[in-house]
Amino acid sequence: MHKKSRFKEFRASKEKIATNILSSRLKSLMELGLIEKLDPLGTKKSTRYIATLKGVKALPVIIEMYIFSIDSIDEILLDESQLNIKRQILADRYKFEENTKINYASFLKDLITQKKA
Repeated sequence: MHKKSRFKEFRASKEKIATNILSSRLKSLMELGLIEKLDPLGTKKSTRYIATLKGVKALPVIIEMYIFSIDSIDEILLDESQLNIKRQILADRYKFEENTKINYASFLKDLITQKKA
């Protein structure tokens, strides 16, 4: 939901997850078939973690978990992106889900186009 797909972007998140735990979780998600690695330029720095179809189908569950977690956090602690997502979900959860899927499909198309170039 925050348009992060690189290891470095996940590591830089507010949650401050340790690199060994992040690596382990990404590996687990790949083993479960929820994400896969995409390496559009053939370099380690270009590696992205993208949702598979199975991962995209998990979006309703992810949204529910997001709502549950974000509701218990004081809005003063949230950045603008988090506040924006919260507002969109609370305004129309199903529209948010559909728009997220459309935007993600566009994001993937751009990555695949980049790989072919």
